[in-house]
Amino acid sequence: GPVTVLDETSPFAIVFIDGAGRVLSRDPIAPAASGSADLPAGHKRADGGFSLTAIRPLPPKTAAIEIQRNSVPVHRIHPGKQLPRIDGITVTGVTVQRKKGLRVSWKASDPDRDALYYHLEYSRDGGKTFVPLAASTARNQLDFDAEDLPGGDRLRIRITASDGLNTARSISSRFSLPEHAPHVGITSLRNNDRYDQNATIMLRGLAYDMEDGLIAGK
Repeated sequence: GPVTVLDETSPFAIVFIDGAGRVLSRDPIAPAASGSADLPAGHKRADGGFSLTAIRPLPPKTAAIEIQRNSVPVHRIHPGKQLPRIDGITVTGVTVQRKKGLRVSWKASDPDRDALYYHLEYSRDGGKTFVPLAASTARNQLDFDAEDLPGGDRLRIRITASDGLNTARSISSRFSLPEHAPHVGITSLRNNDRYDQNATIMLRGLAYDMEDGLIAGK
């Protein structure tokens, strides 16, 4: 992906450190938004925090990565040298709170026994393009409401496992979900609006399709 642009005014920085504790690079980066309430759902956390995502070149001989805020370390990872492994992805239909849902489960391991975190992505075109579905989860199973997912017959899930430095990626087999009827609404009327009996009322509306996006027309 594209390398994240540095932001010298940001209080956050990613610091790359070698095996002797020497700083190889210190890259100041800005979070995606000012607070967790403004971040996409996949980046929010139950504890009220948010995930900090960046793509930076990995300096040679990197042995540890540190996250700093105002030059104070807030998190440090010291992963092993071996790559994680994802052994398989299973996608099944389930009922989530009386609604049709999608359950994604997978098995993963790390030869160094490092803790793993997972990033899930969703594809409608058989794996040519993907959009984020969930980020920075330590779970090996997630349920999604099918009403929130675009349907089709060429759907795939891609999972990336990371120990903080090393990554592995796997893509599910194709599966299908029913496509959705468009959502429509009238936007020009407000609650408690009153009109004369013979008045001409101009109505405006919107139509949105989960698969095709905003529907244009007059």
